Amino acid sequence: MERYKQREEQRQVSDQPGPSGRSEQEEAVSAMRNAKDLLDKVLIADFFFVCAALAWLVAGVGVKASLDNSALLDVWYPLWQWVFQPAIGVLMLGALVSGAVGWVQKNSP
Repeated sequence: MERYKQREEQRQVSDQPGPSGRSEQEEAVSAMRNAKDLLDKVLIADFFFVCAALAWLVAGVGVKASLDNSALLDVWYPLWQWVFQPAIGVLMLGALVSGAVGWVQKNSP
């Protein structure tokens, strides 16, 4: 019941006249949270892309070792410098930035 009353009070405050019913600080925090959520989603997609690239490499090495056929590796090698290395770099940099933003959000008043 208390939760319901608190929600009603918040709705009444947000229904008051004003540009958005929220302070500038709350809007900045909300924007930062939305940006961090977007960054986290991009990092999740990039992580699975890097995992797929690693699986492709492992499959290529396995085929090369067992069947002496390098077709998978021949296609994988040219993509290493222009596709897979930047994806790994984005993943590492994004993890650092996401951690820093999370730390700032946690420690900000």
